[in-house]
Parts: sequence; C-alpha cells; structure tokens
Amino acid sequence: MRTKSFADLKPIIFKIIVLAFMFGFGFLPSIGQMTPLGMRVFGIFFGSIFGWVAVSLIWTSCVGVVALGLCAYNSLGDTFAAVYGSQTAVMLLCCIFACALIAKTDLASVIVQALTSLKIAQKDPFIMSFFVFLSAWIIGTLSHCLVAGLLLLSIYDNMSAKGGVPKQHPTNSYWATGISIAATFGDLTFPFRPVAYAILGTYTAFTGQAVPFIQYEAIVLPFLFLILITYVLLGKYVLRVDMHFFNNTALFQQTTKATKKQKTALIFLGLMLIAMFLPSLFGTGTSILDVFMNKLGLGGIALICIAVMMFWQVEGKPLMDLQELSSEFQWGPYLCISYLMPLASTISSDASGITATLNGWFEPFLSVLSPMVFLSVVILLVILMTNVINNMVAAMIFITILYSLEPTLGTSLNFTAATLAIMLGAYFACLTPAANPLMAYIFTLKGLIRIKSQFMYGAISCILMYILTLCVFYPLAARIF
Repeated sequence: MRTKSFADLKPIIFKIIVLAFMFGFGFLPSIGQMTPLGMRVFGIFFGSIFGWVAVSLIWTSCVGVVALGLCAYNSLGDTFAAVYGSQTAVMLLCCIFACALIAKTDLASVIVQALTSLKIAQKDPFIMSFFVFLSAWIIGTLSHCLVAGLLLLSIYDNMSAKGGVPKQHPTNSYWATGISIAATFGDLTFPFRPVAYAILGTYTAFTGQAVPFIQYEAIVLPFLFLILITYVLLGKYVLRVDMHFFNNTALFQQTTKATKKQKTALIFLGLMLIAMFLPSLFGTGTSILDVFMNKLGLGGIALICIAVMMFWQVEGKPLMDLQELSSEFQWGPYLCISYLMPLASTISSDASGITATLNGWFEPFLSVLSPMVFLSVVILLVILMTNVINNMVAAMIFITILYSLEPTLGTSLNFTAATLAIMLGAYFACLTPAANPLMAYIFTLKGLIRIKSQFMYGAISCILMYILTLCVFYPLAARIF
C-alpha cells in the first residue's frame, strides 16, 4: 500500500486550517479593541483569504456563509437573504450568464478579427500589438479575463510562428505581459462588472454611498487606455523590443464573417451595458422615474436584460438559453463576491471593533508619514500582495485598512480617489504565477516564454503602473471626486 505523501494530505490540511480560522479564532483572547463578534469575523475573514488562495473559491465561500451566519445574523435564513438575495447577487448572476453567452457564441474571436484587420493596425508592429492588447481588454470586459487571455495568447502563438519569432525570445514575454495586463483590465472597465462592483461595494459598506458611475468612467477608462499606450511606447522607445519578425503576412486577417447570432448577441450585450448605467442617472427624488429606477436597481435591470435575451428568437431559437449556458457559468466568482459584501459590512461595523483596532495599530506609523507617503506605501503593498493572493482580496484588505484609519488621515487625503487607486493597484498582477490564473498559465508556456524574461517584463510593468497611478491617476481622480 502506498504511503500518503504530504502532497496527498495537503488539501485536507489546508481545509482544516480554514475551518480552524473560521470556527476557532473567536475563542482566542480579544486582540486590541476587537469585540467577541470582531474576533469571530476576523477569523472568518482570514480563513476566507487563506481558503481562496490555497483551497478554492467555491468551497471556502460556502463554508464562510455558514460561519458568518452563526455569528453575525439571527439565522442562516437571514444570512442567505443577505448573501444571495441582494441586488449584488442578482446582478452578478445575470452578468455571469451574459459572459457565458460570449463564450458560447464565440463572439470573442469576431472582436479580435475586426480589430486586427484594421489598416492602421498593419502599419507598424507596435500599433498592431496595441490593437491586440485592446482586443484582450474588450473581450475581458465582455466575458472573462481568462477567456480573453487564452484566446489572444493562442492567436499570438500563431502570429509569432508565422513571423519566425524564436521560442523563448524576450519579445514573446513582452506580448504575453501586455495581453495579461489588458485582459485583466476588463474587470475594471465598468463599475458594475462583478469584481469591480464587489471592491466598490467595500467602499459603499464604509461610506454608505456608491462611487458615481459617470465620474468613475471619466477617470478610469482614460487611465487604463493611457497604461496600454504607455506600455507600447515603453516597448518601442525605451526597452527597444525586437519586432522585426512581424509584417503584414503575419497579421491575423479576417477570414470569416460574424453569424446572425453573434451579431445579435453583440447588439444585446451592448444594450445591456448601456442599461446598467441608468440607475446612476437618476437621483433619490420623489419623481416617478426616480422612484422606479431606485426600486429596480442594477439587479432588476440585469434581470430584465436577461429576460429579453431569453425571449428574443434567432433562427428559431432563444438568443439566450440558460440551461445551455449553465456549463459556462462561473460559480466561483458568483459565490465569492456574493459572500464578500455582507462580510465586508460586518467587518466595518462599530460592533466588531476591527476598525478601531487597526487604527490603533497604524497610528504610530502614520504619525511619521504624510498621507501621500502613506498612500504610496499602501499602493506598493497592494501591488506586491496581488501578485501573491487574489486581487479582489488584496483590494479588500487595504481598502478596509484605509477607512479604518480615516480619523487619523483626516481630510488631507481624498478617500474616494485613494480607494480607486488601491483598486487599480490590486489589478497590476503580472509578476508571478500566483498573480492570477492567466499568469499561472503563461508561466507554463515554457516553449514560448523564458521565465527570466517574463519576470523582467512583469516587474517593469508593475513599476510603470505604480508610477502612473501615483503621479497621474490619484491627482486627477482627487479633482473629479
């Protein structure tokens, strides 16, 4: 009989650690000003972080809901209502099904073909690389960063073969890093994208108000666009990336036309994205439209959009068939994000004492740092952590710390702008295999990339984005908010 090795026992050991944090941490003596509730929630929070990284999103989130219900709510029924019955959960459900429609109809390949076939994209290899990165961003916005990344990496692999790029050439790492960055940015394009909505939900839990959607778009979209342009210019004029391999014959040419279903899906998904902006255009007044839109909310609008796509017939079949799309449904993000919202709200409550404890810990450190220096350190830490743990988790940790220290930081820091800067930093995950699933995949492409080159371009990209966030994004965002 084969003796079980540590590798065999590791999944069980990790799950035991998660359970110990979630159900046992509350029995320890109180830390700082944490209440018994705070100790239990603190244990659930760290158990969740460890479980999301070491075990899985689905299992950890399910166990976390039970643990949270036993300590923070009157019953598990109340917990389920808070987690799965919220506007956030409904909106997530609909958006993830919309992403599944993108994957099922292969709409992503149509978008890539359209962009890379533009005449301007064929004038210069660096311009062509920008449009490939832009394709990854658009597909990541409409579906999932992993879908976008895998598709564009496959396309680049074919392009590099046609151009004769040697295997493990540094140029490959330049492209792979750019594709990873752009695909990941898809999660931030719109504030109602599932992960962005969850991070901003942490902000809402602390402030009691949402980040205005119009202002969000006015600052975030141009900045993400600036990063892509700067990355291309950096590659051309500073890093001098060797692009002589690419010429017009190596470009991905448009060879197939979009089907009727693909065109219809693109139109309806575009209308859905526009519809998600509607609640932000109405206030809290007493007019009929204000009252209606506030009652409807993002969840109601998303449900209506899904219902319309299920009703609309294309070639005798519904445009969206939920039973057919169920195999593409991403359960991990749905369960994780739905659970994160009430957890963040409980952490930020005065009853937990967690914010008071964090404030006491960091106040001595803050006394010798200006608010801007503090923000620069926090963004640096979140960039480092997001390359080790889940980016959503990293953002949540540091946004929680930021608002727990609000009394100490005072009015010299714009907290909305700082929140968005931290959120951006949590998405600069392009350095290590642990940064995100796409980077883990990239590091397995040893026939395409060289590990040393991949680390080099990842590090350069993180430094570039860090500088741009501090010197460009935060000052501009502080003027808008």
